[in-house]
Amino acid sequence: MTTRLVLVLLTAVTLATALIAFTGYASPHSPANPTPYPEPNTHLAPLTTTVSISYDVAMDPATVTTQTFAVHAFQTGLLTQTYEVISGTIALTPVQPFHPGELVQASATTATLSLVDGTGPASPTVWQFRTAVGGSTGEFADSGQSLGDAVSRAAALGDLDGDGDLDAFVANYGPNRAWRNDGNGFFIVTQSMGNSDSVAVALGDLDGDGDLDAFVANFNAPGAQANLVWLNDGGAQGGAPGTFNDSGQRLGDSDSVAVALGDLDGDGDLDAYVANYNFPAGQPDEIWLNDGTGTFADSGQRLGAEYSRGLALGDLDGDGDLDAFVAIASGQPNRVWLNDGRGTFSDSGQLLGAGTSVAVALGDLDGDGDLDAFVANAGANKVWLNDGTGTFSDSGQNLGSSTSFGVALGDLDGDGDLDAIVANLSSAQANTIWLNDGAGTFTDSGQNLGSTVSFGVALGDLDGDGDLDTFFANDGANKVWLNLPYRVCLPLIVK
Repeated sequence: MTTRLVLVLLTAVTLATALIAFTGYASPHSPANPTPYPEPNTHLAPLTTTVSISYDVAMDPATVTTQTFAVHAFQTGLLTQTYEVISGTIALTPVQPFHPGELVQASATTATLSLVDGTGPASPTVWQFRTAVGGSTGEFADSGQSLGDAVSRAAALGDLDGDGDLDAFVANYGPNRAWRNDGNGFFIVTQSMGNSDSVAVALGDLDGDGDLDAFVANFNAPGAQANLVWLNDGGAQGGAPGTFNDSGQRLGDSDSVAVALGDLDGDGDLDAYVANYNFPAGQPDEIWLNDGTGTFADSGQRLGAEYSRGLALGDLDGDGDLDAFVAIASGQPNRVWLNDGRGTFSDSGQLLGAGTSVAVALGDLDGDGDLDAFVANAGANKVWLNDGTGTFSDSGQNLGSSTSFGVALGDLDGDGDLDAIVANLSSAQANTIWLNDGAGTFTDSGQNLGSTVSFGVALGDLDGDGDLDTFFANDGANKVWLNLPYRVCLPLIVK
């Protein structure tokens, strides 16, 4: 009897030890110490990377869904395949590879539950990363296309029709247009939408159905110029895939000039931060919260009293939520707004620069793991370096002297760091490429891309060769410039 009791006790101890080793906990507690993968803010994630988060307790697989652990790819849409849950790790491997240089956001909400006591994480974790690009020269050639004849103010790239290549949604003064890619970087217009003074557009899966929708920011908002949400029907309503329908929402009555999408309140869907020009006074920036179906509600927040002109979202202070860097025009300093994780923003108190800033792009420019800012100005462009806490300092660089109006970041030359392409607002000031040395110091590549009045620029692999090409939104015909691949030169052998 004594021998049997000892064996039972030893077996119990062995099982308990195994349980601790397997799950990583010795006593019941809620999921904690989340470790996201890929690392936040990296731009070197493989195209087939697995997106995961690991807690220190085992998680209930039944609580993991596309709403509770949401992976939004901004050129693809919400990833809707089945997740894998192994102990405290929740993981998703995309069925199809991401696009080169694609921005991906993952939201681990508080609705995934522990197997120990059925409680969720104390707070959500939202992080972003970019995928790597293939080898390229970083030298661009005009594709020869002249797309449209409107005053185009912005362009966003994404797979609108689900065929695997990147299409373009262009915001115009007048009807917005969807341009479909043939897979080789050549575009045809497929749809015209609305008739507003549209200034900005952001693509993302707003209603959770797996395709890309569009949030369009409109100027001259009083009357019929409110911001609009265009929902992609994915071919479900009898139209061709990539057909957009007006959601019927009329969001705001301000002069909106920029919009960025991200999960601001940690609930797994994409919300909208809208920058308003605030002239006349009384038009501060706004936060619009998504209910998960693509229907937005005003959060009631009114942020700032400046002439906002551009913005970008990212985790600036490393606390697991999305903050905002806002570019301010009319000689006022740029501002940083910090998120409390629930979608409520507070002014960091920083006053960054005193120029006329028009656009901003965020990325890890100096390789230290946090998000820095490249700001496009009417005059010299500036690089602001983050110390990891969301506090920025001027790098001291003055890049160019043009009236710049748009900027995008990406690894243009395939060397593993983020370069910048800048759209300039004068036919006498060609668009420019600034190459990064990996430490956040930029030099002019010497290339001059076109002689058009460019308002905006977007980067993506348009011809399917693995590197980043560029789409310029212009006053008049939009232009596509293709990144030239490496040429393999074989030695001449004389016999």
